[in-house]
Amino acid sequence: MLQIDQSHVALRTDRGTTTAAHRGITEGIRNAVADLRRARARHMRTAGVDDDHQPSVTELLKVAAERLAEEFLPAQVNTVLSQAITGAESDGAALRLGLLLSDDLAAAGGGQLPWEALPELRSSVPLA
Repeated sequence: MLQIDQSHVALRTDRGTTTAAHRGITEGIRNAVADLRRARARHMRTAGVDDDHQPSVTELLKVAAERLAEEFLPAQVNTVLSQAITGAESDGAALRLGLLLSDDLAAAGGGQLPWEALPELRSSVPLA
């Protein structure tokens, strides 16, 4: 379970809980999400025909997700998460990861962020 409040992130695994401070919803995240929303709107207006001169929705989703990981997955949390993923892969098992945002973080805009695209930093593959 990944629990995130306004100032800390905690990863609970069967081996314990790792907690660290995070940077929160930074201007970089806000800008990346705003770019993503504009691209999604443009994509809908143009019936899915992308403009070669504009970044695609997929590219901008990746940028926003990378910003989320940089700000909300501090090194010590990411290390434990990577170990859990590696352990599950070694065992041929699935890894279930829940995300719980505090009410205050959700109210501050955290509920509108593309958490589903949050990548694990060692591989850049989305966790969901």
